[in-house]
Formats: sequence, structure tokens, C-alpha cells
Amino acid sequence: MSDSSTGARGRHSAFLPVAIGLSALLVLLTSQTLQLLSDRGDLRALHERQEQPMAESQRLREQLEAIASGVRALADDGNASAQRVVQGLARQGISIDARP
Repeated sequence: MSDSSTGARGRHSAFLPVAIGLSALLVLLTSQTLQLLSDRGDLRALHERQEQPMAESQRLREQLEAIASGVRALADDGNASAQRVVQGLARQGISIDARP
């Protein structure tokens, strides 16, 4: 009796375990793909929300550089107040380069 039960187990095919494994792999890959697509959409939305503040900060930086160059030009021309501002900034480690 033990021979017949052992023989019956040995004749089962590997189809069912392989099918279950492949199904699990398919579910895993599908869920990972959906998660990646969701994350990609979130990153795009974040990037789009940063575009306007970045453009505004670039505009403000350009304005600040224009003001700093004007102060530097006044200091180079001998304006005492502008020279004090440039010296005060230099003490704080901030240098103003004259624009060409």
C-alpha cells in the first residue's frame, strides 16, 4: 500500500506549482509597474509645481545681481556709502563682482 501511494505522488506534474509561481510573479510585476507609474505621475506633478517658484527665484536673483553690480559700480566711482556697503559685505564673506 505504501508503494502505490508513493507512486501516485511521483506522477504529479510540475504544472500546478509552476503556474502558481508564474501567477504570483505576474501579480508582483503588475503591482510594481502600477506603483512605478503612480510614483512617476507624482514626481511630474511635483516638478510642475516647482517651475513657477524656480522662475520667480531666478528673476529675483537677477534683480539682486543687478542691484549689487550697481552698488559696486557706485563704490568704484567713489561713493562713500556704496563703499561702506561693499566693505560690510566683504567682512561677511560676500563679494560683489563687477559685471563687464
